[in-house]
Amino acid sequence: MFSLLENDCKINRSKVKSSGSIFPLPDRPRALREVLGPLPNEQLLVLSGVCKALNSYYGSPVADRPVVTAAARLALDGLAASVRDSQLVGEKFEGLKWQDFMGVRTVDYRGEEVRVAKSFAWANIEPALPDGIGSIPLSEVCERGTLDFVMHFEKYLLPEESRVYTKPPKVFVCDGDWERVCSGLISKGACRLIAESEVYHLNGKPVLNGLFGVSKDEFVHGVEVHRLIMNLVPVNKLCRNLGADVCTLPSVVSLGGVVLGPEEFLVMSSEDIKCFFYIFSVPSCWHRFLAFGRRVSPSLVAGGSNEPYYLSSLVLPMGFISSVAIAQHVHRRIARMSLHSLTPTFDPKMK
Repeated sequence: MFSLLENDCKINRSKVKSSGSIFPLPDRPRALREVLGPLPNEQLLVLSGVCKALNSYYGSPVADRPVVTAAARLALDGLAASVRDSQLVGEKFEGLKWQDFMGVRTVDYRGEEVRVAKSFAWANIEPALPDGIGSIPLSEVCERGTLDFVMHFEKYLLPEESRVYTKPPKVFVCDGDWERVCSGLISKGACRLIAESEVYHLNGKPVLNGLFGVSKDEFVHGVEVHRLIMNLVPVNKLCRNLGADVCTLPSVVSLGGVVLGPEEFLVMSSEDIKCFFYIFSVPSCWHRFLAFGRRVSPSLVAGGSNEPYYLSSLVLPMGFISSVAIAQHVHRRIARMSLHSLTPTFDPKMK
């Protein structure tokens, strides 16, 4: 670990002139020793990691030999004391496997781990799918620009010269489970069958998407429950991103302008509606873009056609680039409509 923190050969370093500010902090163990004097190696390693994180978070360019200002020296003294008093040096991560740890790619909007894609069977996703899938047409709950996007999807594709074909992502379903997954999604109203000739083609090849499951950390009858994710990377690269109402989503940054008085309190709440995306059905013009890259069993195709058939989503896909923006637009519009219906009106006849 010590040699890793000392070696920054992959980082582009630049000469930074001091402006009297704290950043950039020296973050190499050798440089920290020059400023703070001798420190135990374990404490020095933790302090080095803290300084690297703060420099990165601040967005400061990394300096090969940063000029340590008086302010930076005071900051380093405080950080060194915090590292010493926090007892982080004594923490041990026993049983930690870096392969498993690095398998966690990021965190979601609730700060929870987003895990890698998993293979699934119908028993994994059935408990997570609600009744009434696709029961509300998007066209009935959208307005203005978002409604135009929903009703005229192809109008928002990139210019033809900018469209690039993407290899279909993997469908994470074992061969023996695929027919049951297909029939289950069709019966639930989440998907329908679509012939290959109906699928949108680019450069003579059908544009097909992927499917995978993500664990919900829940179990039903001993079977792990998965959230069904529709991986629409090939389509996402072909269409424009709809901004819609996504900018109204709350974030920590938006609290920067909140000023509270001595006796004032800020109360925040959030609401997460289960399977919100899958409640809304998309217009038929979307179907040719929402096919998934594995042929369905001929036994599911009526009439015994020799043409390949695929599953196609009937609902707003979790994995589409603009799904969050559309869902936020719908959520806010429904909230406004509900608020309007609850507003009391004055009746002159009432005393």
